[in-house]
Amino acid sequence: MMFARNMHLSDRRIDELVEGRPLSVDETDHLAICGRCGEILTAEKSVERALRGSWSLAAVKVPATAAPPSRGRALGALALSGALVGAVIVAVVFASLRTQPPSVASAPSPSLRPTAAPPASAPAVSHTSAPTDVGPSPSQPELSISPASTSPPTTATGSPSPAYGRIDIPGVVGLGRWSPDGEHLVVDPAVGDPEIVDKAGEVQGTISANIGNIAWLDSATLAALVTEPGSTQGMVMLYDVRGSEVGHVDGLFDAMVASAGNRLIALSPVSAGAPSSSYEIWDDGTLSGARPGAPLAWSTDGAKLAVLVPGPREPVPPNQGSLVIVSRDGSPDIAAVGWQALANNEFAFSFDDRFLAGCASTDANAPQRTIVVDTSDGHVSGPVASQCAFHGLGWGPDATLYVSDGISRPMVWTPGAGLGSAGITGQVFVTPAANGSLAAWSDGSAGSSLRLTAGTRSAAYDLPNLSDVRWSPDGAYVAAASLTAVGQPQVSLIAAP
Repeated sequence: MMFARNMHLSDRRIDELVEGRPLSVDETDHLAICGRCGEILTAEKSVERALRGSWSLAAVKVPATAAPPSRGRALGALALSGALVGAVIVAVVFASLRTQPPSVASAPSPSLRPTAAPPASAPAVSHTSAPTDVGPSPSQPELSISPASTSPPTTATGSPSPAYGRIDIPGVVGLGRWSPDGEHLVVDPAVGDPEIVDKAGEVQGTISANIGNIAWLDSATLAALVTEPGSTQGMVMLYDVRGSEVGHVDGLFDAMVASAGNRLIALSPVSAGAPSSSYEIWDDGTLSGARPGAPLAWSTDGAKLAVLVPGPREPVPPNQGSLVIVSRDGSPDIAAVGWQALANNEFAFSFDDRFLAGCASTDANAPQRTIVVDTSDGHVSGPVASQCAFHGLGWGPDATLYVSDGISRPMVWTPGAGLGSAGITGQVFVTPAANGSLAAWSDGSAGSSLRLTAGTRSAAYDLPNLSDVRWSPDGAYVAAASLTAVGQPQVSLIAAP
């Protein structure tokens, strides 16, 4: 990723400079005007000199699956000599500069980067311990959250043990999806190519291509629609988590919808240089024949696909069509009779695949509203929101749908009770996790706040101008895209309370 003068030096780049790498011209100019980066770099060099001069390493037993601690973040694994009190002070000042804690009344907020194992006498951090409500931020109004479902949450694949904390990644303007195992996340830097980062915010790979769309096939493989600048058409390439090309799909396409964890892609091919009114299914290396319609969303198990099917007088995708749910082999399953939608509308299946929520209308001239389709019989509930809003719908466990129109209070819909209040004060969106945890947040038009709730524990954060919030599949982490107080983009990785 290229360095811009208005971006702070990353932790990794500071480590490289301490190790003797030369400064670029832009970095030299940045350090001349940025006291924060200059202080951090000076402190790091002081710690490095102390490490080389008088500190000795103590043996610490680390589990084989744990990532090795990076230099400068494993101070707990070092034994101090009596002559290094000054170096300790420098290290403490440095830590306060590089760590940004959440805005909570109590509870520490260490960095999410790898740390040394705790002493044997110290209790390990665990999500199974008795929860403690850390309360709202003193500077934030109370956001009361009452989850609609109290039954045991579902559990996604993966079992990380996150520490309570947060780390910010500067210079990132957009979020992609988490990998199915929750170990990696795709981010879009303001300068440079898309990056694949881990839960500690460390870049694991870069995809050097112009990407129109990108999605996970499984926890080790990404599919990306690679286009020419200014074009929506291109080839579908496959990449690993290091950003290396591992395959491709033959043909030229202008849209794709992937099924994460199932190695399925629904592709809209290009015919004679123009979008066609059909789609094809790539099933783990095998490409099907053409099927009518434009793909919208896969069910979580990959057995169903929501599709827009154009009628004789309807324009071809990506404009308007009738909403239909088909089986994986393309055979019609359920039609939402009387409802139409747009190919760029937001649609999502519930975690049990029983329901489909999305934005639709009764005809081309009617307003788009959020509806819920029962995939067993085609029954349509709704509209459940007066208008559609980006980030305006999200499924929790037990087929609980949180929905917002972006204007009034969020609502909640369940199959048994129908539509009701979500029990959340303020004009905020609600992003639920598969395990029942909730993220209530405001975008730039309604204030700047994020509140996470996991069981009886909660924590509030001041994040200006939030634009996107995404839970990892296991509900252990949240990724939040925002702007800093001076208008610089960033993504924050936050461990669940």
